[in-house]
Amino acid sequence: MVTEPTAAIILAGGRATRLGGVDKPSIMVGGVSLLERVVAAVAGAGCAPIVIVGGDAHAHPDAILVQESPPFGGPVAAIAAALPHVTPHAVLLLAADLPWADALVPALMDARIPADADGVCAVDDTGRQQWLAGRYRTEAIRSAIGVLRNGGRDASM
Repeated sequence: MVTEPTAAIILAGGRATRLGGVDKPSIMVGGVSLLERVVAAVAGAGCAPIVIVGGDAHAHPDAILVQESPPFGGPVAAIAAALPHVTPHAVLLLAADLPWADALVPALMDARIPADADGVCAVDDTGRQQWLAGRYRTEAIRSAIGVLRNGGRDASM
């Protein structure tokens, strides 16, 4: 497992339009909310700080809660809102609705970021990269967001 200090940004905001307004991070799987599963996984991996981006309903005693302004600016704006709280050189970026975070987080922590890359991320079984299931160099994220207008609002991952 990676021993370098690593922060975690968990994206728990959003309108949940594809689920008819159901708050995905609050969905229970095996008696535990999806958000709690992700927080437990990053806490167990030693990530600090843990920053959750979302509304008051997503507050957690082990995390800093922030929200992009105005709310619902998309994942890039959410990441931008969390970055001021991140000091380690590496950060996990995770969606809050990952039911298998307990397996994913250790795999991401074990993966080496190649010298010529800005990070590593999970790839689904169709070969699509999952940007919100990855570990990245913090400075690379800061640089990428720094060139965007409107703090990354409505920007694509």
